[in-house]
Amino acid sequence: MYSLLNLLLRSIFPSAALGWILLIADLLALATIPSVLVRRIRRPLAALSWILALLMIPFGGVIAWWLLGRLHLQRPARQRKRTQRRMDAEHPDTPPKSLEIPAVLCAVLPFALHGDRRRSEGVFPPADATDVQVFASGAEAFAAMESAIGEARTEIRALYYIWQTGETGRRIADKLAERARAGVKVRILVDEVGSRAFLRQFAPSLREAGVEIAGFLPASFSPWAPTFNFRNHRKLLLVDGRCAFTGGMNIGREYETKWKDQCVRLSGPVVENLDDVFQEDWLFVTDQYLDDLTLKDERDIANENRAPCVVIASGPDRDENRM
Repeated sequence: MYSLLNLLLRSIFPSAALGWILLIADLLALATIPSVLVRRIRRPLAALSWILALLMIPFGGVIAWWLLGRLHLQRPARQRKRTQRRMDAEHPDTPPKSLEIPAVLCAVLPFALHGDRRRSEGVFPPADATDVQVFASGAEAFAAMESAIGEARTEIRALYYIWQTGETGRRIADKLAERARAGVKVRILVDEVGSRAFLRQFAPSLREAGVEIAGFLPASFSPWAPTFNFRNHRKLLLVDGRCAFTGGMNIGREYETKWKDQCVRLSGPVVENLDDVFQEDWLFVTDQYLDDLTLKDERDIANENRAPCVVIASGPDRDENRM
């Protein structure tokens, strides 16, 4: 690769300038190596691969590193610390004594059962999930979501990577607008890249109906702070404090008819942990603190629909990749 670049440059630049160009390329590569070593300190093979790319692909390796090599998104430290202190005070990191934790959870997720840095790593202590329903069909999942939205009494919070503007997306958006006009507080947070059409086409009319809408991290290609590859892929719908929907389904017709993803509906204490995830993302985008969703589902749920649940909010803003 280096030889090919040398030949290419010789055909463009005079030989006197060529040496200086290659020298600058080498200096930039050497100056970038400390950044690679720091950011890949726990992944030596990845660090070696990037260093070889820097040295073998002049300029190209440097540009690729500064645009694609960053794996961590630094949320404002002030917001993160304040959020963690408030959430730690309101939701202590101790599993309820009445919750029976299966041995498989203890074996597979030991970091969720002890330690002082769980919440900073996006790991919540086990919580009871009731009325657990798993939907393998998009049609069933969206029907359940729309039913829950129609029964909302206080507040709905939605967080999605992709919200398409086709038939399915419009149907759910209209349902949310209807609840907002009925006095239900509705907040929607979507990714600026994955839901660009939603923000352009649906957001104005939804805001007129009283819905609060925010976009997560506009894409930036600036070399000092690129953000185009830091996207929010979460899919989360919270209705009052009664239930939450999460899984692999974005809002769109293809998830209803083509894609084979799963979606789960949960009630019970685990909804509080999922609400914390939404609150932290909303705070990051809007600098606005939200109150906890407090309305609980008081229905008597059969024991077979109960399960201990651990919420792991992974992402490039976490110190550990627990997923």
